[in-house]
Amino acid sequence: MAESRRVALVTGASRGFGRAVAIALAGAGARVVGVARDQSRLAGLQAELGDRLTPVAAEIAGLPGAPECPTGSSARSASGYPAA
Repeated sequence: MAESRRVALVTGASRGFGRAVAIALAGAGARVVGVARDQSRLAGLQAELGDRLTPVAAEIAGLPGAPECPTGSSARSASGYPAA
């Protein structure tokens, strides 16, 4: 089978939904660029996915141009549920 040229950028790739998406996409043949704050968890994911994953440890909050994210008990996600 020919090597896939599909590349997926997955944020929050070190845990939860982002990790599951990264694993599913890699399993479907895509190369995954996984972005997350936790470098050690990204290393664990890379051990699992091998060369299918390019890990990028990054924190974008506070960068110029990054949107402000509300925090605290009054914060709400787009769904209306409290933000985590």
